[in-house]
Amino acid sequence: MASKDSNKLIKKANELVESRYKFDIWETRVFAKMITLINKDDEDFKTYRIYIKEIQDDFQLSKNKDAYKRLKDGARRLMRRIVKITYNTDEGEKVLETPVIIGLETLVAGKSFIDVSFHPNMKPFLLQLKSQFLMYDIRNILKISSVHSVRIYELLKQYEKIGFRTFLVEELKDILQVSEKYPLYANFKQRIIKKAQKDLEKYTDISFTYEEIKKVRSVEKIKFFIHKNIDKESSSTKQETSLAEVSSVIDEEDDWKNKLREEGIKDDKVLDALFKAHALKHIQATFEKCQKHFNKNKGSVNNKAGYLLNAINKGYYNSEIVEDDRKIEQEKKRKERERLRLERENQYNTIKTGFYKAYTVKLGELKVKYLDESLLEKILDEKKSTPFYQMVQTSIQNNENSKMLDAWVNDFLAEKYLTEEEANFDLYLKKYHPDLMR
Repeated sequence: MASKDSNKLIKKANELVESRYKFDIWETRVFAKMITLINKDDEDFKTYRIYIKEIQDDFQLSKNKDAYKRLKDGARRLMRRIVKITYNTDEGEKVLETPVIIGLETLVAGKSFIDVSFHPNMKPFLLQLKSQFLMYDIRNILKISSVHSVRIYELLKQYEKIGFRTFLVEELKDILQVSEKYPLYANFKQRIIKKAQKDLEKYTDISFTYEEIKKVRSVEKIKFFIHKNIDKESSSTKQETSLAEVSSVIDEEDDWKNKLREEGIKDDKVLDALFKAHALKHIQATFEKCQKHFNKNKGSVNNKAGYLLNAINKGYYNSEIVEDDRKIEQEKKRKERERLRLERENQYNTIKTGFYKAYTVKLGELKVKYLDESLLEKILDEKKSTPFYQMVQTSIQNNENSKMLDAWVNDFLAEKYLTEEEANFDLYLKKYHPDLMR
């Protein structure tokens, strides 16, 4: 039986997270609740019972008198939904189109629960997941009423450790299945992106900022910068290791015990004592060193199980492991410095682009308001002593555009009507973003 804590976890394959489907919020709630009822040791799907009281408590719907009807109707609609999952096989990349659930049972007289069953095609994406999966605490999405915000949370949660994720606008619309509803980027940004930004900031353990990457004049890509939302961590979360991390460690320990059994250490008491005495990381690193030794000196070690036990308990490779860890940590720091440098550079470029766009707009408005023949004559009169004056006059007489004249006009208007911070990017940066000064 799954523990009470494990029933708060959602664990699904990355391919399912990135699949194409369109659920409403009640279908999403049913689907999420069903996933939390899967036991990590389950090798096949079962019939999962969802109690209406749990749904009301979990999603804070105690005042919703229609909750049972909405739950049952959501499950019924979910039976008709098709998810489109792209995944890799030995034969190449495939696309699976499959229903999510295939069964729904309810009491004729009574409104306390519903019984639901997953479609068998969902097995590879929900059962016995060892790698390439997303796992998070369901409590992060309980208060979110937008299904699109839930999906953006999952898509960004996948990349939380990396710190950023970039989507083509059309790709993200396709994942969310909103291309037809929001063909214009402005509407998509307002209704989906900004809504998700508010929801994640308010309710979940991550938040995000984003950069719009343009091609010509239209936004082609969105780069999300993912931040840990420390303010929204519960006190219990701050004091305890997250449920997802605990479950992940347990799964990993089981995997490594199986590996050691394959090498001949079959006594469960010996294995339990080994994992109690040593950190999992130490066991993993020593095992890998031993395997290299076995491969390099084939046939020289007759008792591999004994060698492994001694290597782990006596620390045969401790100095090598320490040196490896030092190099790994050094590389991590280098990558983190590079990530921060790139993020800082992106922020700098985004701010710089925005500044000059605003500067251009302001100058345009000033030209409409103030620029006339008399002002132009005044500007030219002030430039008579410059070496470019005659060249500008020639351009005017020939009715040609003059970049130098444009620069003189811009400088004059900026100096007369704009503040120093509005006219000079370095001064603007120093005042409003001093941390980005170069």
